[in-house]
Amino acid sequence: DWLTAWEAGKHGFVTAARGDERQRALETQCLAPLWQATVSRLGEHRGRLVQALPQALAHASDQLPPLHVFGLSHLPPVELDVLRSYARLAPVILYVPDPCREFWGGLYAAQGEGRWRMQDAGAWRSFREEEQTRLQDPDALDWREQGHPLLARWGRMGQHFFAALADDEVREDTRHWQDQQPATPTTRLARLQDSIRSLDPDLLHEDIQTAEARADTSLRVHACHTRLRELEVLHDVLLDAIDKGGVRPGDIVVMAPDIQHYLPLIASVFGEPGAVRDSLLPFHLADVPVARSHPLFTLFETLLGIGGARVTATDVVDLLGHAELRRALALDSADLDSLLEWLRESQVAWGLDGMHKADLHLPARAEFSFAWAMDRMLAGYVMGAASVDGHVESVTLPDGVALIPVAGIDGPSANAIGALDRLLRELQVWRGLAHQQQSASAWADALRVRFDALVRIDPEDGDARDAHSAIHRAIAQMAAEPARNGQDPELRLSVVRELLQDTLAAVPERQRYLLGGITFCGMVPQRAIPFEVICVLGLDEGGFPRRSADGGIDLIEQFRRIGDRDVATDDRYLFLETAMSAGKRLHLSYLGQNVRDGKPRNPATPLAELLAELDARCGIAADARNPSRPWRVQHPLQPFDGRYFDAANPALFTYSRAFAG
Repeated sequence: DWLTAWEAGKHGFVTAARGDERQRALETQCLAPLWQATVSRLGEHRGRLVQALPQALAHASDQLPPLHVFGLSHLPPVELDVLRSYARLAPVILYVPDPCREFWGGLYAAQGEGRWRMQDAGAWRSFREEEQTRLQDPDALDWREQGHPLLARWGRMGQHFFAALADDEVREDTRHWQDQQPATPTTRLARLQDSIRSLDPDLLHEDIQTAEARADTSLRVHACHTRLRELEVLHDVLLDAIDKGGVRPGDIVVMAPDIQHYLPLIASVFGEPGAVRDSLLPFHLADVPVARSHPLFTLFETLLGIGGARVTATDVVDLLGHAELRRALALDSADLDSLLEWLRESQVAWGLDGMHKADLHLPARAEFSFAWAMDRMLAGYVMGAASVDGHVESVTLPDGVALIPVAGIDGPSANAIGALDRLLRELQVWRGLAHQQQSASAWADALRVRFDALVRIDPEDGDARDAHSAIHRAIAQMAAEPARNGQDPELRLSVVRELLQDTLAAVPERQRYLLGGITFCGMVPQRAIPFEVICVLGLDEGGFPRRSADGGIDLIEQFRRIGDRDVATDDRYLFLETAMSAGKRLHLSYLGQNVRDGKPRNPATPLAELLAELDARCGIAADARNPSRPWRVQHPLQPFDGRYFDAANPALFTYSRAFAG
């Protein structure tokens, strides 16, 4: 309705009643005029179509088939109206994951008898009015008290959704037959799940002094010092789940609110995806930015940044580490080994030549640059390494430069010098591009030519082919976007580089998922597919629930209505779905100790609520100091700490033979 009002010129539609001048200025001077200008160029848009669809369905004369909808945990009211309109013509069956088998939140027992019974619409209307009042009260709690404290705090989004289903002519829900069976939970995780499912928080109680409680691995919260320690602890926990729990790697998922924090560290603990260091823990990555999915993207970004780089010996060695670049240079592994040894002997440090150093506002000295090192290597190949009394004699070049040839450059391996020369000449071209300004289309042509001059893709390597194609698409998109508006702007390489980096930093919409082995992925909706083992890393205070950065211009956040979504509420419900989806083990970890002084750090709010509820149901006072909590594991800073080997605490263990002594 906001968009419709703004489109009709009602620029004060949202904020007029509240009287806040700042909010009114935001709507009347920014958002409403911006939407009106956007619509004038868009023409028909999704908002109009969604509003028109129920009207079109109301006049439909054709017979419609039944509609089966799976996996919903939220649906905006306008889209729910579409389903209601369809349901007046044909059956609409929703298959929704409900964490509780009882009537909770705004749901009440249905009225009537027989197979089909109507929901209590009056109770729903009363709930809606109370909840809308709560949303408009800035001092109100973020949850509605009900039978289970955790369900109240985590389940608000589902509460709104399931209550909305009771409106109008939606019939009584039909539960899965297993929901009707009496439960006999035997583990901590099963007690948590059944307590939520049956609205009985007292099921969380356990005798924490027993050996069974200390040995219960089904639900543990791990407090670590660093993200690397989180992964090291996770590595041992997963080995234990496979060794003692009989879990297959494909039944394990590892999630994090921001998986980007862990991507650089995963390889150091688990090895590279596809090149498994530990055959017991094969894994793959999902929700990974394009630029992190293949080394070819790293090569491309390095080349884009050559213009402002020092180009050290290490940089060139890293470039030579890319198989696609070596293939383009016709450099095999034996030649590469020889070339690396010659580079070490040449004592090259940095810079392509003296002019390169001068461009960086340093003395234009060629010594210890790649041009100087190439002269030394070529002198060694052409003239040999004649020595007098065991010392290599220096050679004076026609330009007066005196240098000492590099010894041992001869035979077929000397072809590697030509490969290095070709690479350095290409790097000079890339450096020259940094000083140019040309049209976007010219940049696209130049970057394609220059990049393809340095890479040759193995036809059998599907991942490399995909990465190469993605780079070409990103280059083409850079020129195509302005071209659609009849523009071809003049750009410098710094701007081009930023545009391409933004494109490659995006996560692709189509992700490879459930490919076998352990899945590392982001914590996003619809990822809580039931797994035997679910692990969540990074549940730190301030990091979860996540917060949206709207810059203060999100009026929906300031004028909330039932059915509106926000990131924090979504994350709380996502945490609930995650807890309910784990089959055998739920592994939760966070940065719980300061790496410098070991002082405790707070967990994320939903995790803190879980810990507090476990304490309360097991008789542990909120202010108790250092009580025995079998579900909380405080890990030492180092993986070789003696506590991992003395068997005093069954939650502290390691599978590392290197640290066993």
